[in-house]
Amino acid sequence: ICQTLVGRENDLLWLKQNTGDLLITGQPGCGKTFLLYIFAKEHDGLYVVDDDIGRIADCFRSQQPKAIIVDDAHIKPEFVSKLRKMREDIRADFRLIANCWPGETNNVATNLKVTSSSIYELKLLPRPEIVKVINECGIGGPDQLIQLIVDQAAGKPGLATTLCHLCLNGDIENVVAEMGALQDNGG
Repeated sequence: ICQTLVGRENDLLWLKQNTGDLLITGQPGCGKTFLLYIFAKEHDGLYVVDDDIGRIADCFRSQQPKAIIVDDAHIKPEFVSKLRKMREDIRADFRLIANCWPGETNNVATNLKVTSSSIYELKLLPRPEIVKVINECGIGGPDQLIQLIVDQAAGKPGLATTLCHLCLNGDIENVVAEMGALQDNGG
């Protein structure tokens, strides 16, 4: 739906300028996955979509990516340790880049064996940037809908994108109704 990185240029620059294994942390929906997707496309990265270490090693050998990316590493933080061991066992030269939720940063960082200088917190985007995300997704109005999506997204571009996707696929009434119910309940 939205394939443009909005408001994350400095975050992408941090990924490019830092070497070694890295950890991106941030709230759910703040854009960690999409940021790493863009980084992987531009810098020869490979997303891990399987937890079979043998298959991952085979994929590395055949594709030779510069980085292997683990999305939502907090789900299986010990998996990062297995990838580090695999890298050592096959004498590979790739960076591990993982992301996780803030409450799991220490656990994932321990398994990734990174220090605070290799951990980056992805902040929420300001309202004008969320409006740009919404516009990039293909929603230009009405203003009330944009305002509802901006309010509900609360600085999270991933959530804004999901809400836009629902609106564009015919679920606009449900999205607006849910947003109204949340607002009526103080949410």
